[in-house]
Amino acid sequence: MSMKQNMDTLNKQQNSLANETAALNTGFNEKINVLLSEIVNQESEIVILQNKLADLSGGVTQPQNTRTAETQFKNKIYVAKKGDTLHKLAEKFNVSMDKLKKANKLTSNSLHKGQKLIIP
Repeated sequence: MSMKQNMDTLNKQQNSLANETAALNTGFNEKINVLLSEIVNQESEIVILQNKLADLSGGVTQPQNTRTAETQFKNKIYVAKKGDTLHKLAEKFNVSMDKLKKANKLTSNSLHKGQKLIIP
């Protein structure tokens, strides 16, 4: 084989390896995002239950752990405040309501104070 043929072969192998690596990274990132979405949904449910408990007991309860998986991975997370609507947040973050609902597995447009939302 000539030197040019060797270089061409090496370039093809390098491109193939780069494509395979990119495909693996994409699959891994998708799985991580699904996992983080589930964690955020569970944490939101906990906040909702804590707020209901606070309403029943007349007190205010606050989540004890402020470090969450999504902050560890530096995803964009927004904690809903009183008066927030899905429409307002979609405009604020320049994303469609459908994308917000899909990223957070929401089945309705209603939000709860303290609910954590992934901003895609």
